[in-house]
Amino acid sequence: MKDDFEDDGRTVADMSGVERQPMLVPRRIRGEDRLNTKEEGEPLKLDKKQRGAAVWGALSAALLIAAVFAVVGFLFIYTLTKVL
Repeated sequence: MKDDFEDDGRTVADMSGVERQPMLVPRRIRGEDRLNTKEEGEPLKLDKKQRGAAVWGALSAALLIAAVFAVVGFLFIYTLTKVL
């Protein structure tokens, strides 16, 4: 079977700045390298009330997840004690 692929010269994604990262000890982007990344936008500017609401939302979400784990763990231990 013959492949009729022809390169038209267009660049889909520029990968020239991508480096291979070590798997066991990944390095963090610091200094000027961080300024060149396009991922970061401007930091959010929150007033005291908005910051409190964000913290409260994060804490309540974490407590909800912890409660689910606690209930599942309790049910697991309870069923083990009743079965054995």
